[in-house]
Amino acid sequence: MQPQNSSNARLLAAVALVAASLGAYAADKPIIVDTGFVEQAAARGALIWDVRSQEDYRRGHIPGAVNIDEIALVLREPSTEDYIPVAKIEQILGEAGIDPAREIVLYGAKAHTSPYFGYVTVRYLGGSGARVYHGGIDDWKAAGKPIATDMVKLPPVSFRAQVNPEVIASLPGLGFPGYRSSMRAPKRNSMARISGRYAAAAFRVR
Repeated sequence: MQPQNSSNARLLAAVALVAASLGAYAADKPIIVDTGFVEQAAARGALIWDVRSQEDYRRGHIPGAVNIDEIALVLREPSTEDYIPVAKIEQILGEAGIDPAREIVLYGAKAHTSPYFGYVTVRYLGGSGARVYHGGIDDWKAAGKPIATDMVKLPPVSFRAQVNPEVIASLPGLGFPGYRSSMRAPKRNSMARISGRYAAAAFRVR
């Protein structure tokens, strides 16, 4: 296996372990969702979070989606890969109108690792309603869905993270904050991706 694929596999393995430990394989609450689910979620007021760079976001995003720039760069210390202080995360997300307690659908480019990092982050902060749109902006466009280019600004929110250290406490060496590993935060325009077969196996996509 090539080094990049190995890193992707470690990340999927980590998310799979988190999902299993939190009971996220429940049939009524799938982690990975499709285009139809995203449409329905948006219609009922779920928060749609585009975790790509601001540059990619400005080129076109799902209508109503919010963005804070590349999530793995914004919420991690570049030198250690640890999370930045929780108070700072609360500030960044709060100013963007992102409350982890809400139903949240995270997406990026198709099969990119960043939405999965975002999923684990939401769970780490105490949220339980996160989902990953694995097909991302690519599947959204392929389905002929509308694309927006405006900068969405949600009303600021104030929340206190209910940090759940168990989410990452058992994942040493798998590329998550709190543990140093060979897997670095993705650089802008990186092609770090998770293959569909890894996702299907790890999350039992039906």
